[in-house]
Amino acid sequence: MLYASTTFAGGMLELLAHASRPRRPPQTHVASLLEVPEDAGVSVLEPPYPPGWDHPNDYRVARGLAEAWLETGADLCLEVPSVPGTPIERNLVLNARHRRFADVEVVETVGPMFDPRIWGGGQSPDQR
Repeated sequence: MLYASTTFAGGMLELLAHASRPRRPPQTHVASLLEVPEDAGVSVLEPPYPPGWDHPNDYRVARGLAEAWLETGADLCLEVPSVPGTPIERNLVLNARHRRFADVEVVETVGPMFDPRIWGGGQSPDQR
């Protein structure tokens, strides 16, 4: 599976939420804009969510939801809430074994480009 955010800001928020301590800017991460075929199908996980779906360290409930969707094999994507970005940010889980996964295109890749202020140090871009 490929786990992606629907926005660059959401992806950055996920990266920060999962960063080890102390947080250090990743040196090799890049951001890629993906184009997903509109007719490949998107299942949407809607509230109410089951208890424990957003547990910060125990992913069993969230993983169970994704596994149930994965078993159907119907849609290429599963749209899910972003735990650190709830209720606004959304993420996409892409089934890499889906017949349409090869049709996902990388439109653009940028980076690494991380503002040091986000990572707890360094100068802002206008102070360099």
